[in-house]
Amino acid sequence: MSKNFADFKCGHRNKADAGISQQEKINQIYQQYKNMDSSSLAEALASTVAKQKADGTFDYNLLNQSVEAVRAYLPEQTYQNLKNLLENLR
Repeated sequence: MSKNFADFKCGHRNKADAGISQQEKINQIYQQYKNMDSSSLAEALASTVAKQKADGTFDYNLLNQSVEAVRAYLPEQTYQNLKNLLENLR
């Protein structure tokens, strides 16, 4: 399973995910991260972002649009936490 967030854009699939439905991918990602504590999640995120920046696939604007798309469903504090996290990734 790819850890590259760019692979999860609508309609974009890599070869390893060609036969997997969107729901199956979501389930796999959930299973991969569900038992991690916040420190481990932060390390995984930092590693993924560093790789994306190195290969030129990091897309801050896409991440920001994703957060804004779900804003109505988030508690205000969660939204603010995500915005702060995004600013730190810039």
